[in-house]
Amino acid sequence: MATTRKGMVTPLGAVFSPEEMRRAVARVVEAAARRRAELARLKGFATNNAVLVSLVLLGEGYYTERSAKQTTEILCRRGIKLETQLKR
Repeated sequence: MATTRKGMVTPLGAVFSPEEMRRAVARVVEAAARRRAELARLKGFATNNAVLVSLVLLGEGYYTERSAKQTTEILCRRGIKLETQLKR
């Protein structure tokens, strides 16, 4: 069985100059470094927020520790309750 050729392989050196290839490699390395730095920043942000705990006033002299999300939910419920009391 004869081998058929469907295309031709062209070396990159024949298409792009060595200087263009060096610049392209430098751009890719720089972009990867920026992405790694951004990922590290986001990981730090996530870690900081994961351990974020708030003291929430439950009543006079009563506090409890809640996560930031739980605190936000409690405050939203309180806000809705206060708005309904103001409308009366």
